[in-house]
Amino acid sequence: MKNGDDHFSFFNIILPGQTKFDTMRLPQRFTKKFAKNLPQDATLRGPYGKICPVKLRKDCEGYLRIVDGWELFYEDCRFEGGEFTVFTYDGNSHFEVRVFEMSGIERMGQFHGECSNNIKNNKVQKIDDAVMLEKAGIKPPYLVKRLMSYHCVKVFVLNFSNCSATEHLPSKRATVVLLNKEGRSWDVTYIPKKNQSTFSRGWVHFVNDNGLKEGDLCVFEILSQYEIRVHVFP
Repeated sequence: MKNGDDHFSFFNIILPGQTKFDTMRLPQRFTKKFAKNLPQDATLRGPYGKICPVKLRKDCEGYLRIVDGWELFYEDCRFEGGEFTVFTYDGNSHFEVRVFEMSGIERMGQFHGECSNNIKNNKVQKIDDAVMLEKAGIKPPYLVKRLMSYHCVKVFVLNFSNCSATEHLPSKRATVVLLNKEGRSWDVTYIPKKNQSTFSRGWVHFVNDNGLKEGDLCVFEILSQYEIRVHVFP
């Protein structure tokens, strides 16, 4: 489907059983249309407003695939299987993605994002969210994460992509302290990696003691290198 000379839309279905590690294949017609000017780097923005950097790469069959970042976008959209998605390419390395649930209702969201420290380069919605957090007394640097089921059931680890906010955290494996709004504290193991970092040992106790569940939005306000206050928006 065409939307002007540079804009191009196509749909895709997230199949039941598909996971975040199954890269997204783009239609061959799209690949042919933009073959001469297709960038290797692109961005996706879904229903919750987060802008995710990704890579575009051809597979052995000549189809273009979204890789290196698709898994984070998959998490942010909270795909479960059966969703109908509409991708609109703006002709300048960016895709807007609309997501429709099996009921036919479009998925919408106000809060989004994982790294919200650098407001200057963010879109209007991110600025609005930053103002909202500021009114709540939450100051940067901070990390924003919406919990998925595996963050709070069975697996009990929390992964988040590295951004400017993580520069304020330890550069090596260390124990950091998580504080809730009442001032209670939990020791959690923080493991920094090249592309993403993890809260592992101790995270399960913070989840259980604070009654966190899938869908909760957590804002990790970095107070110091080894101390983080966690604000939870159910």
